[in-house]
Amino acid sequence: MRASALRWLAAGAAGCLASCAFITVNVYFPEKEVKKAFKALDEKYLKPAEEPQQGETSEPADGLPPASPPAPGQAPELPQGGK
Repeated sequence: MRASALRWLAAGAAGCLASCAFITVNVYFPEKEVKKAFKALDEKYLKPAEEPQQGETSEPADGLPPASPPAPGQAPELPQGGK
C-alpha cells in the first residue's frame, strides 16, 4: 500500500515537472515604436548642451551655485532654510 502511494506521488511530481518544461513565452516588440522611442531618448539626452545666449546665465534661478555631488559613503547636504 505504501509503495503504491509513493509511486502515485512520484508520477504526479514527474507530471508536474514535465508540464512546466514545455511552456513557451512569445513576446512581441514593435520594432518601429522601439526605434522611435530610442531615437527620442537619444536626441533628448545625448545632444550637446546649448550654450547660454547673451544676457542669460547658467546659474540657477535661486542664485545659488550648483551643488557638488557628495563623496562616496556620505549623505548629501541639504539646503538651509530661511534667508
